[in-house]
Amino acid sequence: MENTMINYDRESILYKSAPQQATPLTKERFNADLVIEGTLSECIKEWFIQPEDQRGFYRLDTFAQEAFGNKDMLFSADMLAIATRDNFPKD
Repeated sequence: MENTMINYDRESILYKSAPQQATPLTKERFNADLVIEGTLSECIKEWFIQPEDQRGFYRLDTFAQEAFGNKDMLFSADMLAIATRDNFPKD
């Protein structure tokens, strides 16, 4: 992933999911609350400042890019990989 360019200015939305009561059809259900709507880098920075034990509850919806496997929904491992890239905006 490190060698492929990422457009950090793409519109993105960071959500936090909270487990709800399980149903007979599913083991878990999740409701998602909007945390921030901004650029990819803003959303990842917001995710990164959350308590480490809570980061697994977040997901990021964004435009698919080759650098992260053309996925349009990113989770903790994806966001950590992007946040630790050498060219990730630090400001």
